[in-house]
Amino acid sequence: MADLFDCVGGIQTFNRALVHSLDDICGKNKWMVEVLVLLDGGRDSRLHVYCPSGFIHYHAYSGNRLRFIIDVLRMGYGADYIIIGHASFLALALILHAKSKILVAHGIDAWARFDLAREWGARRLDLILSVSDFTASRLRQANSSLPAPIRLFPCTLDPFYGLNMGTVIPRAELGLPDGCMILCVSRLNSQERYKNIDLLIQAVAQLRNKRPNAFLVVVGDGDDRRRLQREAEHFNAQDIIYFMGRANEKTLFDYYRTCDIFALPSTGEGFGIVYLEAMWHSKPCIGAAAGGVPEVVENDVTGCIAVQDHLESLISAIDKLVGDEDLRARMGQAGRNRLEHLYSYVGFVKRLENILVEI
Repeated sequence: MADLFDCVGGIQTFNRALVHSLDDICGKNKWMVEVLVLLDGGRDSRLHVYCPSGFIHYHAYSGNRLRFIIDVLRMGYGADYIIIGHASFLALALILHAKSKILVAHGIDAWARFDLAREWGARRLDLILSVSDFTASRLRQANSSLPAPIRLFPCTLDPFYGLNMGTVIPRAELGLPDGCMILCVSRLNSQERYKNIDLLIQAVAQLRNKRPNAFLVVVGDGDDRRRLQREAEHFNAQDIIYFMGRANEKTLFDYYRTCDIFALPSTGEGFGIVYLEAMWHSKPCIGAAAGGVPEVVENDVTGCIAVQDHLESLISAIDKLVGDEDLRARMGQAGRNRLEHLYSYVGFVKRLENILVEI
């Protein structure tokens, strides 16, 4: 896999759940697992928390691709299972010798046609695990000749999400006002403008006359942050749009706890773990009818799905939730129920163990 502990994001959360699940399964079945992580530096203190059984050996390479590839080939030779954590590593499947080779397909990484090396690597797969039906469909459309079956394997939260977070910090201590707080959590990178933060800024700005109590909090950082701040200034909304920068785990948890609505109108999510985080806190979600988001956020049940890239539809979704506190409470509770029913960590482990036993 590319990274596990040293980066923050949905794929990294998925990877930590995967590794901890493997630790649970291996401890029960006495299986030995080698976890090779290209970009980790290997200095994170959480390893013993996620891998307490002693049956998982963790190897970090600090970006050294040559050492990583050599060890993948050496340790993977003759393995019963090889799980390839990202489509960017597919070419390795050409020269890996194992009983079963499995790819995890997340999102944009698997939506386009593979280059020749990855295509031939993909032909050597025995199974593809897709985090959403949308990703599975796009993968098949772009790479129609792949022989491996695709199995739905949705994301879950970090297995330790919500533990030891302490008491709720009042909103005022976070530097935020009273009113209806709309939260957005996202990287603010110029290469990820499909997140549509600028569209969300415009929508909140245009609602201010009708909903003067609503304000937007954007948590995250990146090279596009200054442009987005100028967007808020352009719409004369800098007083109701708060850019909080990158937050640590505890502070991010507090933002979720104190918000009223979660919104991310992204068009490029294979799944969207941030929606699960909001659902854990019983918050209604606003997303776009794009990618895997409509599979996670059930429209008019756990939140509102706006038309992709459509300002008026997004404004309508925000207006609907800002104006109805009871609706927010019902949708938030429905989201928490959906999370526990479909996306729990226990269910994630059970699905993974069934796959490994059956393949």
